Amino acid sequence: MRIIVVDDREEERYLAETLLEASGYEVETAANGAEALQELRAGGFDMIVSGVLMPVMDGFQLCQECKRDEELKDIPFVFYTATCRDEADEDLAFKLGADRFVRKPTEPEDFVRIIQGLFRDMEEGKTGPGQRVVEEEKDVLKLYSERLVAQLEKKTLELEAENARRKQAQERAEYLHRVLGAIRGVNQLIVKEKDRQRLLKCSCDQLVRARGFYNAWIAILDESGRLATHAEAGLGKGFLPVVEQLKRGVLPACCQQALGQASVAATVCPSSICTGCPLKGKPGWKGVLAARLQHGEKAYGVWAASVPVEFVEDEEEQSLFQEVAGDIAFALHDMELEEERKRTRQRLEDAFIDLAQTVSRAMEARDPYTAGHQRRVAELARLAGERLGLDTDRLQGLYIGALLHDIGKISIPESLLSMPRKLTDAEWSLIQGHARQGYEILKEATLPWPVAGMALHHHERMDGSGYPDGISGDELTPEVRIIGVCDVVEAMGSHRPYMPARSRAEITEELKAGRGTRYEARVTDILLEMVESGVAELDSDPA
Repeated sequence: MRIIVVDDREEERYLAETLLEASGYEVETAANGAEALQELRAGGFDMIVSGVLMPVMDGFQLCQECKRDEELKDIPFVFYTATCRDEADEDLAFKLGADRFVRKPTEPEDFVRIIQGLFRDMEEGKTGPGQRVVEEEKDVLKLYSERLVAQLEKKTLELEAENARRKQAQERAEYLHRVLGAIRGVNQLIVKEKDRQRLLKCSCDQLVRARGFYNAWIAILDESGRLATHAEAGLGKGFLPVVEQLKRGVLPACCQQALGQASVAATVCPSSICTGCPLKGKPGWKGVLAARLQHGEKAYGVWAASVPVEFVEDEEEQSLFQEVAGDIAFALHDMELEEERKRTRQRLEDAFIDLAQTVSRAMEARDPYTAGHQRRVAELARLAGERLGLDTDRLQGLYIGALLHDIGKISIPESLLSMPRKLTDAEWSLIQGHARQGYEILKEATLPWPVAGMALHHHERMDGSGYPDGISGDELTPEVRIIGVCDVVEAMGSHRPYMPARSRAEITEELKAGRGTRYEARVTDILLEMVESGVAELDSDPA
């Protein structure tokens, strides 16, 4: 008998493979559903043993694809999972056509007995292929939700990669700081200074003071080789003629030499090669060191210094000079990384918002009576958060959490969402389940903000009278407190098939009645002001 084991974790594949081979089965493995599907369609398998959560294609999708395929639908399918253990997961597995649902951890001999028993039942005709009963709408919604998680995971991985690069850059900064102990002041400056122009100027000042250089200057060049910016120490107005040359793209001979080589350009008698240099005759012009400012493949410019003659050919001084050049270039590169990191984070946050808005619109399209509800709650929450003094990052998280706070309603039938009559206790219980369902959807998404908790607890109240967990007081995060009150205001102020929009006076009465008990006092005061001033838009407002 030939079995394929599907799991994204290598150690899990190895364990299952070892157990089954020891029991006499031939075993192949795959790291995800897509790989498994490719192998299965090549033929020759008698059973599929699969995990659930995997990249590219998860176990549920694999089972669904197998049961759709005329060539694969009769192959017994066993879920073997440590991550999806709930009864709802088991129910979905059997609806998709699975034959067994095995939760980890399971004793090895018990797992093997289950596999042997399934083969025996198949041979004896006691069980047959599973029957897929998943409705088409649920398939679409599930695949859509998985697509959302995949996109969020991708963005999260990009952010993690950027953080890893930042960590490497910081480690390099610490290494240079240790190596350049003789000029610690420059290192400290480079590590601390985040403004490029101050960094260049203070580096020149520090080196003239710390090493006894007569003067020092740095020229940052653009892609055409012309001057982009500069800094100097010890020269003052005497450096202006050099600046004019650099603006025309004309470099002193020592700097041309430095740009053309990886090592320090050391000149004992500058007058021999720099016959037309504007610095000729300046104090200390008998010895010059110059080095290219380069990090990786990028050259930022050049830095040079007039130094005592005995420094010029001293290997230690050249080494220190080269290290300083590399350190300054590293600092410039780090600033670029920081700027790019900020841009990347902004793009990532924009992508999160766009994705959240798309999901929100897709959900609200199922129920025209609540169209725009999540967006309006999000806008109210953001305005309230601003008034409460939340910082920009937390406001972004609050906005996204509010956009997704009702994502759990994706599991509620449309007919129930728009029911024009009072709900029965059973129906109301099903509606209340959307909070925990939203948490289950969002909990695996590694977002920079706790949006899963916002979805789970947005119906909780300060006095513990809410649901699903009945938590209260300090157990409620500021985001949950804000979204909870905003949700009440927006719901009361909007038309529903079972309830007309309430007036501003009615909403104000409800907020005042719950202030300090059900609703957090500061948040309530802000929402009262927004309702009474007209900042909060209501369906009950005159057209």
